[in-house]
Amino acid sequence: MKIETCKTYLTRGGEKVRVLCTDLKGGGDYPIICAVTDNTTGKENICSYTTQGFRWENDPKSEYNLVSEYSFWNDVEIDTPIYVKDSEDTEWRPRHFAKYDNGIVETWRDGHTSFSMGHNTYTTSWDNAKLADDK
Repeated sequence: MKIETCKTYLTRGGEKVRVLCTDLKGGGDYPIICAVTDNTTGKENICSYTTQGFRWENDPKSEYNLVSEYSFWNDVEIDTPIYVKDSEDTEWRPRHFAKYDNGIVETWRDGHTSFSMGHNTYTTSWDNAKLADDK
């Protein structure tokens, strides 16, 4: 993952991280400066990162490491009504949001919700998605 200035990322622990600088002079192994939002207080703290997005170089599995670029889909609640389609040539289909993972929106299969799916976790991924309110 390439880390860029003025973009927002997520940590493994789910905190939003705004990149302020990627080329801190004298930053050594930690040239990336970020504002990290504390999920409990909502306040931001300044932290430095490696070019790989590690908060601590010797702990690649840390919950503070950057794992993905942030998208508004990260904040969409499960079962939110959305519209999806696989290509520009097809019609929008109504579905219920299941999750957002690695840049891909997934819905519950065949228009179901988490409630109607019960213990099943079957989802379908889509190339195009939008909130139902955006129709």
